[in-house]
Amino acid sequence: MISLPTNIRNSAAYKPGQSVDEIREKYGLTDLIKLASNENPLGGSPIALDYARHAIDKAHIYNDGGLALRKALAQRYGIDYSQTICHNGSDALIHSAIRAFTDPEHDVLLSSQGTFAGFMVAASLSGAKKVLVPLTDDYRFDVDAMIRAITPETKVIYIANANNPTGTFISGEEYERLMASVPGNVLVIMDEAYFEYSKDLEITYPDSLSYNYANVLTLRTFSKVYGLASLRIGYGIASPEIIDAMMRVKLSFDPTGPAAAAGIGALLDTDFLRATVEMNTMELRRIYAKCCELGLTVPYPAANFVMIECFNNENAQALYERLMRKGIITRPLAGFGMPSCVRISTGLPAQNDRMMMSLEEIIMDMPELVSTKAECNNIL
Repeated sequence: MISLPTNIRNSAAYKPGQSVDEIREKYGLTDLIKLASNENPLGGSPIALDYARHAIDKAHIYNDGGLALRKALAQRYGIDYSQTICHNGSDALIHSAIRAFTDPEHDVLLSSQGTFAGFMVAASLSGAKKVLVPLTDDYRFDVDAMIRAITPETKVIYIANANNPTGTFISGEEYERLMASVPGNVLVIMDEAYFEYSKDLEITYPDSLSYNYANVLTLRTFSKVYGLASLRIGYGIASPEIIDAMMRVKLSFDPTGPAAAAGIGALLDTDFLRATVEMNTMELRRIYAKCCELGLTVPYPAANFVMIECFNNENAQALYERLMRKGIITRPLAGFGMPSCVRISTGLPAQNDRMMMSLEEIIMDMPELVSTKAECNNIL
């Protein structure tokens, strides 16, 4: 047996949620609704998919490694393309950034407990030390605790805004307070995978690009709002120096030609973007209000999902299983380090109606899910 390095041996592979086909076979269900993976229930951007289909005709030719998409992004944001990078999803860019900037012998990665599993995987694989501060009582990044945790060894700070799986966010005031305390030689990764949703839902949500901090890498994706999850296409924007370092560790021809072409098409599809955001804002508010009405503990969300606190692993698994047997696929969060919670994505209006009705029926049999201490912020 070939031995493994310690950092690989101590790392666990990411486990995606079960597919519709797996669950259909396991439970013998036919009428299934998948609300587990924060996908776009409207499907993919039609213009983006059309661009991808045309790119397939050139599958025999090596692609440009995302150069055309980088230039399209530069035009969209009014910057030089040397400030952009594209890869196979924004999680691949997390790996690239950590690899480019971290010396595992000496450097520390700082983030929060209960944050994006993709970061946890990348951090473990890097071999660098992780420092994870606890979430606040209302499941938010504890910005003041993160500031206190910064040391001379801190090299990378990772913030998912909005955070997956909690759905919570840091405000503009918190972001400014954090950056005022971060040394200039520390890379701050602002993972804004849900940016388009968040800025429509919450007035205090900050656009990290508008601040022009020299040590910030902003990550965004076409997987969520544009519905291109399977094509794996994300992008980063930062100073030319940060991008240059990341380009040195990126594989030459990633992302694929069809994925990059889809990204270019997606940037043109403003109608699809608007329809997606408007529907999500309306539906997320409905779901959140219903959860509050039912007395569930649900953090104030700013993405395209809600997270339900079930108080222990057994309750969370029971809720997941009962929803499953009603044909509704959700996501238990043990793999995110939050075993007492379940995440539910927004779907189409009729799907959400069915999910909320099912949730209400289940709670009648599971009063232990209702908390008299539940504090829901009804200004959403």
